[in-house]
Amino acid sequence: YTRNNLDMKMKNARDALAWLSEQMNALSTKVRDSSMALQNYRVKAGIVGLKEQREITTGKIMNFNKAYLEVQAERLAVEAKLKEIQAIAKDPTGAQSLFIVADNPMIQKLKEQASQLRIEVSKALETLGPKHPRIIELRAQAQEVQKKLDAEIQTMLQAVNTELRVARARENALLQNVERLRQEAQQFNEKEIDYQGLEREVNSN
Repeated sequence: YTRNNLDMKMKNARDALAWLSEQMNALSTKVRDSSMALQNYRVKAGIVGLKEQREITTGKIMNFNKAYLEVQAERLAVEAKLKEIQAIAKDPTGAQSLFIVADNPMIQKLKEQASQLRIEVSKALETLGPKHPRIIELRAQAQEVQKKLDAEIQTMLQAVNTELRVARARENALLQNVERLRQEAQQFNEKEIDYQGLEREVNSN
């Protein structure tokens, strides 16, 4: 009886040891497979490191956001300038006092000439008739100066329109970059979730 009992215990011990060996082998295989899956995902997803990747993405978004806001402010300033020039184009005589013409030396010069000629015509009319040769001459000069002033205003208008198109193009390009980075950030968050899941599996094993 004692020998049979001992043999039974030995058999149970051998069976338990065999079962434990099988479990250890299976667990080792599972750890190896999960570690390999984690490494493969790290390579496939291009994960440099969770902290480093997060810092890189965040830095890019901040830089592009800053540049976008700056360009947006520039575009708004150009639009305001365009509105003022359009007002000048519609009413050159009444709008010549706007401060924006001071930025263009030629416009400023022509404005002064036009103003001086108007004064001369007014003074001459005090003693001369409207058909007097001197009056006719002064008015002809005033018309010529006004034509040059109108042409200069149109040139400025075209230049500001071009400036506005460039500003809008830059703004749109930066906005697209910001949206692209936001999508990349979202994709990274999804990758991070998958990565952390695989990492937990490795740690659990």
